[in-house]
Amino acid sequence: MIIIKEENTKAKREALKGYSIMVSNVDIHQIIAFRFDNIKTGTEKQIAYAKSIMNNKVYKVNEITRNMMVGGKMTVKEYEKGIESLINELDNFTDAKYIIENVK
Repeated sequence: MIIIKEENTKAKREALKGYSIMVSNVDIHQIIAFRFDNIKTGTEKQIAYAKSIMNNKVYKVNEITRNMMVGGKMTVKEYEKGIESLINELDNFTDAKYIIENVK
């Protein structure tokens, strides 16, 4: 699993083609880029769909944590540890069918 934190510039985003990119909730001038490459079982179509499910999961959690941080219910450290932990946990899944059926 690769998680990259970079400055939020057009050049940096273009250099990270192939990665999923989201704006950090800590600093809008920072992006978090990640890529799920660990799925080994499934058809090409299943693997692509499983990756999109996992990306959407990370994006949804990022949105929820933004609201929690604004409301004072989450600290910066909790956010950073949580997002990294979620991405690492999702990257442990290797079966596309399992991801499709169980990751919501």
